[in-house]
Parts: sequence; structure tokens; C-alpha cells
Amino acid sequence: MNPRNPFLTMKLRDGTWAGNVSSADRIRQVMTFDRQQCLAALEVDGLQKSVATAIKTRLRRLEREEQQYLEIPKFLRRGI
Repeated sequence: MNPRNPFLTMKLRDGTWAGNVSSADRIRQVMTFDRQQCLAALEVDGLQKSVATAIKTRLRRLEREEQQYLEIPKFLRRGI
């Protein structure tokens, strides 16, 4: 995956990158992004508004999951 543009997932033989450009494909892909990928994706030139909204939603969900994880007592976190 290209570190500057997480939507570009395939490196071709000539060294160029290829990947998803449609908003539907990008929104589907955002569902699997971690925090770093979301932040990088927000910097992509020409990002569709619907994709930006999906990325922000994903970031909020990741933050909420992190908060919930931190609220679990340490002795219970071992199995997670």
C-alpha cells in the first residue's frame, strides 16, 4: 500500500501505483483502515466529500473503540 495514498494498493511493474478511485470502492476500503491510514487518506487530493465523511466516521469509531478498550481493567485485557 502506498503510504501517502492508502487507496492505491497495487504497485505495477513500472513502479506506478494503481487502486480504487470510485467513491463506493473507497468507502468500502475505509472500513478496514487504521488511524494512520485514515489520516493519510484525508490528505489525498481530489477526495470525494462522501469518502471524507466516511473517513471521519471511521476515525470517531476507532477513537470510541480505543476509549472502551482503555476502560477495561488491565487484568482483563490480557485475553483481548
